[in-house]
Amino acid sequence: MKRKNASTLQQLRAQARRDAQKHPRAKTPQQPSRKPEVTVRFEKKLPAISHRAFDRDIHSAISEIRRTTKHALANAVSILVTDDSQMRKLHRKYKGENTTTDVLTFCASEDDRSGAEQFPIDIVICADEAARRSRELGHSIYRELLLYVVHGLLHCVGYDDHTTKQSARMHREEDRILEAIGIGPTYKK
Repeated sequence: MKRKNASTLQQLRAQARRDAQKHPRAKTPQQPSRKPEVTVRFEKKLPAISHRAFDRDIHSAISEIRRTTKHALANAVSILVTDDSQMRKLHRKYKGENTTTDVLTFCASEDDRSGAEQFPIDIVICADEAARRSRELGHSIYRELLLYVVHGLLHCVGYDDHTTKQSARMHREEDRILEAIGIGPTYKK
């Protein structure tokens, strides 16, 4: 039964659980190579985005990250594509910032990575910000949204972007992953 006051993230997690129940898989401890359950919900309608291609590219990005990292990555990933208004609310609630942002990521903390594959990853990406940035950088909104997903996933395996050095390292890895899955780099042109 849905609670009327459930947050957007709680609704997204509930949908992922319902989807997993419809398509059960045998569960064994620590299956880092198993295909993750990915749920993408578009609150902001984007007619130019192929949902099937987006889902495929997200799975490819997850496989590439798993292939090249020493950290575990969750077997369940929920992605919410939203607008400036909702992103501003979430950014204020979880980060104390009364502004919109490109991506918010919720995953196991650095101190709790030992069982990270057991904890779901929730990523919220802002379609309005992606539209602005894609126009500014001269590439598709699809590429920008996928970049945000990769960015969120990298946060969950230990990457950070608080300093110039960390940001440059993260951008290089984002480009490497986007190239590896056939999308092409965003920062290195």
